[in-house]
Amino acid sequence: PAPPPTPPPKPETRIERLQRERMEREKNQEKVWDEVDQRWVVIGDKRTRSISPKPTASSAAPPVNDLLGGGGGPTSGGSRRASSAPPQQLEQVGAKVKGIKLDASNAIGKSAAVAAGVHQRIKDMEDAQAKAKQELIDRESAKKREAVELDAVKSKLEPKLKAWCEEYGKKRQLRALLSSLDKVLWEDSGWKPVNLGDILDARKARKAYFKASLKVHPDKTRDLDAEKRFIASRVFDALSQANAEFEAKG
Repeated sequence: PAPPPTPPPKPETRIERLQRERMEREKNQEKVWDEVDQRWVVIGDKRTRSISPKPTASSAAPPVNDLLGGGGGPTSGGSRRASSAPPQQLEQVGAKVKGIKLDASNAIGKSAAVAAGVHQRIKDMEDAQAKAKQELIDRESAKKREAVELDAVKSKLEPKLKAWCEEYGKKRQLRALLSSLDKVLWEDSGWKPVNLGDILDARKARKAYFKASLKVHPDKTRDLDAEKRFIASRVFDALSQANAEFEAKG
């Protein structure tokens, strides 16, 4: 038997047709974000942009006014329609998004309140840029000073710390480091000297190691001066390596 005939397509309802037309219009609209009015505005149609004549200075001025809320031409009306579309919807329909520059010319022809808002926004932007630039300069200067200071500290303290953590070219064991730790730490570190005989027991050695690690941990010494931070860093690394070997041997 012959297959049943294909039913005719369901006629498009008025709501469906309006939705389809709206989506097609939005897909071909070119929009920019208006910094003054804080909304999206339509500046043209992608389909006619390739054949439109290049705008002159005089012909380009009215759209700028329309973008910022002035004028009452077709572009201004389109701006009102596009202002309700959120950025997420514009991305979904494939609209091309551009940014616009905000300067003193945007206040021309505006009301006193709008002009004051534009100038205040420009001032805030300039202040924020100047602050960010100065903060960057200060950070770079601080890094350079810290590097110079660290080199001086390293040349002064490295021999003493190397003699503490090494013996005849070999790394010293954990108990030996802990029992002589008071010889390399700064005076007000708060560390109480430990005798070698008191940490012969493995549990006591671990307990002393945890106490020492807390004294020189980077999170505990970040606010100290460069010399103390350098000592703490070297001591923390040496104790960590010695403890790893201590635990490996059991």
